[in-house]
Amino acid sequence: MMGHRRDASKTSCARFRRMSQFFCTTPVCSPARAAFMTGRYASQFGITDFIPKPGHKLYDPDNQMALDPDKSVTFAEVLQQNGYQTGLVGKWHLGDWTAKGSERFHPTHHGFDYFMGLTGGGTTPSNPELEEKGEVRKFTGLTIDILTDHALKFIERQSSNSSSILSMRDETSSSIWWKTPARLTTCLPTAVRKSMLPLRNSLNGCSRLDRKLKTHRSRE
Repeated sequence: MMGHRRDASKTSCARFRRMSQFFCTTPVCSPARAAFMTGRYASQFGITDFIPKPGHKLYDPDNQMALDPDKSVTFAEVLQQNGYQTGLVGKWHLGDWTAKGSERFHPTHHGFDYFMGLTGGGTTPSNPELEEKGEVRKFTGLTIDILTDHALKFIERQSSNSSSILSMRDETSSSIWWKTPARLTTCLPTAVRKSMLPLRNSLNGCSRLDRKLKTHRSRE
């Protein structure tokens, strides 16, 4: 996540911070995200496993798991109520809002002013279907690059006179990166190559955000 705070002091400048450490309560996607967003155990919200999307064999429209905005408070809500502009880019995976009657599970009902990203738990590594401004459509390009581009645009839109926070959740499929030329990774064992290559691409997106952060800092 990246946070930008405008100090009340007349002599101080805008301050940017990158927050990258988080204690994970579970190795499963949706429960981990519920804990991250609320600071509470996901089981307190009935989220005990990953949340399947409509069409998945485990999806049950009569027994949906989701983070209910009426029974939870997220850090985004707290910051929003204290004057922050809040943005989420990437993967939410705390309830599918595309099914009729499930609109309340959308990130904008959990304290985010802006959302751009996945409607479910996964997508294709390139040319993905993503939501932006309430519309789901197909984008062209690598998924990680598309998400990073929109995260950077959110940062650029923020006024130096206001406080803001961006939660960037990239999502990268690994299979496409296994095709990297062997000459680049021949010194590594096969298992290591398979585990590192998808991460390398994701980290490239983080590096782009870091460079943008440094640019803002240099202006202070």
